[in-house]
Amino acid sequence: MDIGVVLVTYNRAEKLKKALESYEKQRFKPKYIYVVNNNSTDSTADYLKTWESADSDIEHKVFSLEKNIGGSGGFHYGLSLAQDTDIDWVWLSDDDAYPDECCLEYMKNYILADKEKDVSAICSLVWSDGDIDTWHRRRFNKKFGIIREERIDKREYEDNFELDLLSYVGVLIKKESLLSAGLTREEFFIAYDDSEHSIRLRKEGKIICIPKAVVVHDAEPESPAAVSWKKYYVIRNKIYSYRKHFGYIQSHILAWYYRLKNADKKALNEMTKKAVKAAFKGELGVDDLYKPGWK
Repeated sequence: MDIGVVLVTYNRAEKLKKALESYEKQRFKPKYIYVVNNNSTDSTADYLKTWESADSDIEHKVFSLEKNIGGSGGFHYGLSLAQDTDIDWVWLSDDDAYPDECCLEYMKNYILADKEKDVSAICSLVWSDGDIDTWHRRRFNKKFGIIREERIDKREYEDNFELDLLSYVGVLIKKESLLSAGLTREEFFIAYDDSEHSIRLRKEGKIICIPKAVVVHDAEPESPAAVSWKKYYVIRNKIYSYRKHFGYIQSHILAWYYRLKNADKKALNEMTKKAVKAAFKGELGVDDLYKPGWK
């Protein structure tokens, strides 16, 4: 079986170097690594020129975009290339995620041993700041008629388990399932794109977590109280996804949850109102106000 890697990067040259080195150290090596450079303005482009021409058992290829189309656009672009290549599975990850050297080998072993053959995606344990980051692996649970997203309890990480929602930190997608489910929604720009993609992939087969396969996520934590421009896209894209996949009632319940949660902070309240309106009108893409760098 052959695995291809799609990695999206933007302005994190030092982390990117560490991430790419981790693939060279894999005991089971991917066939290729496609790096989508989202118009980085730091030293990323210079580094990638050297990396692309370096001797390796793995094919190196860089795709430099003329503008930053966000993580959603970057993964959409990378997957559109990967789906036309001769591979069986495609690995997705950010430039701040470092798979352990046995990670892909554990996943390969599971795939080859799988008797049911009804798996659409498998994912790793995500290790961050000295602990399991449970946000990356979640399930839907319906209580009192309301759909909720719940993190997987750490006790379940002692063995393989099924889930409904994953992040793009350490995920391997079957190409056959990708062709059926479709690509990442590029119009989301950023945030909840991986979760929405999970919902579609889940319809094609099981999503399994292999806790022995570990990815270290070198992400900088964001304060829950911070009014970040990214929260606009989280709210908008999640409500839009609920409306598309779960209908009118569930999406309106989620919208009211965000309205009540953010009502006492003026800036966040205004952001929420705009995000809710955009979600129900289907106004996606980059917002004219809440752009990268907005404060």
